Amino acid sequence: MTYTDDEKELLAALDRGEFEPELDQETTINAIKQMALNTTQKQKTVTVSLLENDISRLKAEAVSLGMPYQILMSSVIHQYLDRKL
Repeated sequence: MTYTDDEKELLAALDRGEFEPELDQETTINAIKQMALNTTQKQKTVTVSLLENDISRLKAEAVSLGMPYQILMSSVIHQYLDRKL
């Protein structure tokens, strides 16, 4: 897997324990978790092809929010469909 310079820097900071999460991280995580729970009424598994770089960036963003990348992806799609994104 190939990482951009920014992704490499983020991963190195995580390894060194120097990563600083967002100040309002808990509120962000709770809001996204709630959105994900709201969509769990009847879920269906789908397969989607994405660029490797996009997946890497998605995973890095999910790490910064402290959640699995699948939940973040589901939340983004849900927000888009609700016209909140």
